[in-house]
Amino acid sequence: MSGFGKFGFGSGMDNAKLSKMLLQAKQISSDITNIIPVSLDSELNKPAKKKTPIYEELTKFEPPESTYKWGIENADNFGKFVNESNAASRFAAQKGTYATPGSVDTTLMSYVLNIGMIAQKNASGFMNLVREEQQKGIESMRKGIERCLITGHPATAASDGSAGDSLAFQGLDDLVTTNVDVPTSAEAISLDKLDAQIDACISNGAVRSDLMMVTDTYTHTKIGSLFYNLMNAPLSTYQADAGIEVDSYRRVPIFDCDYCPTTSGVRKLYIIDKNSTKIPEFWPISQLDLGRTELSDDSIMFWMGALAVKEETRNAIITKVV
Repeated sequence: MSGFGKFGFGSGMDNAKLSKMLLQAKQISSDITNIIPVSLDSELNKPAKKKTPIYEELTKFEPPESTYKWGIENADNFGKFVNESNAASRFAAQKGTYATPGSVDTTLMSYVLNIGMIAQKNASGFMNLVREEQQKGIESMRKGIERCLITGHPATAASDGSAGDSLAFQGLDDLVTTNVDVPTSAEAISLDKLDAQIDACISNGAVRSDLMMVTDTYTHTKIGSLFYNLMNAPLSTYQADAGIEVDSYRRVPIFDCDYCPTTSGVRKLYIIDKNSTKIPEFWPISQLDLGRTELSDDSIMFWMGALAVKEETRNAIITKVV
């Protein structure tokens, strides 16, 4: 069982080899018959859904290639009034103008399952060890993705395959730069701050029903207390895609996330526009059997994707929360 329980990208060489193999397999149907999309098994996903609300709530889709690209319009055009006689000429130049297309490279994450034959035999009378390890694997994969959706890869990159790895994709901390509340010194969360950032997202084109908030449990509790003190009523509730009921403020659901900062003065609250912030998945969480090495059955779980923030001004972050 040595080596089991670690998740991440592995060494650069191993990651490059696996990435090349999977990209080739994507083009040749006969090569992908043994690749199993683990995400199709709802029972394996259930325990991890509640722990990974961002990954669960955001739209996931398969891009046509490993680099996902989208158009960026420069101008917010309006229709203009004309006469029948000059409709063709008066505003002939009125048309959409586009900047350089936006793009994001999907990145590869892996989790190795190494299950010894003796361990399987010992556990056969009371548990399905393979399925148990699959469940641990998919939870580890989703946790790794969730953490990276928030922190991405900071300037000082780690090398352990975590969210700080230079091979990781960029997260909200990297990609949201406009509506970022950074006070001179740390401050308590306030409803005024929350209102200002929600309003900023809506003013920049977000629809309230597309917004979601993500923060740590302490900040979430403080918001509930502030609202109760003001309105003498608890926060309203919202039925989330993960199958759980969560609080909402101004009809914007609030999700707790284990991977948001929890230190006083470092805590953050994220407001995410689900319409323009999505997860391109070149490969969903899948499993590839590698065969038997020595006296163990080896397989690998993998995922290849990224975070695409196509309209970053429709998202917001409140920082330095005590």
